[in-house]
Amino acid sequence: MRQIKKKLDKTFLEREVGEIIKRYPPSYVAGIVYGWDSFKILPAESISFQMKKFCLKLKKKCNFILDNNFLECKSVCSPITQYFIEFLQQYLYNYIKKNGPNHEGAYPLYALFEFATNEKV
Repeated sequence: MRQIKKKLDKTFLEREVGEIIKRYPPSYVAGIVYGWDSFKILPAESISFQMKKFCLKLKKKCNFILDNNFLECKSVCSPITQYFIEFLQQYLYNYIKKNGPNHEGAYPLYALFEFATNEKV
């Protein structure tokens, strides 16, 4: 677990996740796949609205959300990327600690959101 915590520091997440997530439209992102040496995007099977939750939190900074065009967005923007990294930093380690590591390394956003909601209660 110490190795996991070490890899979930802000610098590592910004370098690994920040660079990767900006390559994809938010509707493509269903979660992350965490390997021992890298992160990958867990792709949606068709369209995912999970990232829209992040977009709605920062909607004043997003023209696509303001215009109700989430599906037209071509890549995750910098403010959403930063918010996503902060979310992972806050919840992913505790999620893994409580539920154990996923054997495939897949952590869907819906499960992380549910965990985060229960953590706040």
